Amino acid sequence: MKIAIIGAGKVGSTLAYTLLERGLNEIALFDVRTDYLDGIRLDLQSAFPFARVKTEGMLEDFDVVVMTAGFPRTPDMKNRDELFAANKKIIMDVFSGKEFTRKTKIIVVTNPADKLTKYVIELTRLRKENVIEFGNQLDSNRLKYLTKEQDAYVTGGHNEDMKVHCKAKGMETKLRGFSSEIIKKSGGTIFGPAKVLADLIESLH
Repeated sequence: MKIAIIGAGKVGSTLAYTLLERGLNEIALFDVRTDYLDGIRLDLQSAFPFARVKTEGMLEDFDVVVMTAGFPRTPDMKNRDELFAANKKIIMDVFSGKEFTRKTKIIVVTNPADKLTKYVIELTRLRKENVIEFGNQLDSNRLKYLTKEQDAYVTGGHNEDMKVHCKAKGMETKLRGFSSEIIKKSGGTIFGPAKVLADLIESLH
């Protein structure tokens, strides 16, 4: 399976490492920061010398395309619409004019993932089942951590519209603030998204 990761930042590069660790060796990383990108590639090749880590290629040639690039939500942004406007142009630059086959799967991680997933479907004209909004499994894992309930899970969007399913009470507010707490304390979420993405990609294999 050939996998393209758009954005070699914390989530993208950690995802690449996780996939290589699991034996998925045909990976390409894309990032506008060319020197930085090549540094990430060399670092990954140092860990996995016989893997094929590329930094170029046509997106249409890949089986799975993971979109992680984009601006984070900043304190001065009043709402998610401002974040959507900021990241919509990046999505357009990446996917506009591309002709994907019906076998291609696109996973949208860039926030707001729900709105940008719909926008990717519009740009690529792929079926809804080919473009996957990332978020539910990550939120479900966080809910399991908070409640210690094995069967706890989340449905709905990776946003204010999420629906919490668990025995414990009052989890909605805690879960909605979970990501913000991580970002405030460490600067960003990394390992959770990367692990969940790797699980999702393996399920598509």
